[in-house]
Amino acid sequence: MRLFWQLSFWIIIAYTLLRLMGRDPVDTPLQQEIDPIPQQEVDPILQQEIDQALQLRGETSPEMGGYVQPLHYADNSLVGRFYEADMQRRIVHHYAGTLLWDLGQEFPVTATAFGIDRRHHFVNAYLEGFRPFWTQQLWVPLYTIAHKLKYQRDDLHYPGLQDVWQSSRQAFYNTRGDCEDHALILADWLISMGYDARVVLGRVLREGHAWVVVFHEGREFLLEATSKRKEMDWSAYPLAGLQTDYRPEYMFNRRFFWTNQGSKFTTRYSGGQWLRQSRYERR
Repeated sequence: MRLFWQLSFWIIIAYTLLRLMGRDPVDTPLQQEIDPIPQQEVDPILQQEIDQALQLRGETSPEMGGYVQPLHYADNSLVGRFYEADMQRRIVHHYAGTLLWDLGQEFPVTATAFGIDRRHHFVNAYLEGFRPFWTQQLWVPLYTIAHKLKYQRDDLHYPGLQDVWQSSRQAFYNTRGDCEDHALILADWLISMGYDARVVLGRVLREGHAWVVVFHEGREFLLEATSKRKEMDWSAYPLAGLQTDYRPEYMFNRRFFWTNQGSKFTTRYSGGQWLRQSRYERR
């Protein structure tokens, strides 16, 4: 018994020291969301770019309409277009959350989400094609988001509502949002830079979550958009294959929507288990 208490004492001491050193031994994405942002000096040139981008606020109410074209059917033929107006008519209540639409298929063909205008829109529409400012450095978008966006749960940001999405532009200028808001601005910015980036919807530690995957130079990188750790080197970002706590279910970019038809424990974001289900066209 004495040995047990001695061992427990030293474990507590070790944990406390690690916390004081800023190295959390259990550093999960959900903990990163609620950890306070460390006070670090921003690169002066980058700070100037960020400040100028925030001053050029512009229009923050995007055109969200459009339609989804399913790419598969039971007989492998194309299905007719599914317009946002058709989708709106099928929603009986203004459900503040994300809805999956199978359109009679075995797996979901697309998804819609409740926006700050209190209407549902296709998830692809939230990627406006927005880039706060021009950069060639792959690490700058996540670094900027870590500095300027604060994590805030939707039920605190929008009292009485549990899940509200902002578009990429809205998320950047509002400077507060939860996981999908962070993921949307990060993915949209990277896409504008010419990279194959996608927003992933799934679970982490049994909680619903959104993150970003980037396909770059034959490798897959998983970016935790809510992380407030500021890295100025792309090599510091993790390979998706090493992130075993993430359970991807769906992913999308500006034009397509994919479903994971394989194992929910996969760490791969390409291959046969990912079926491209639909194509989105903005009106």
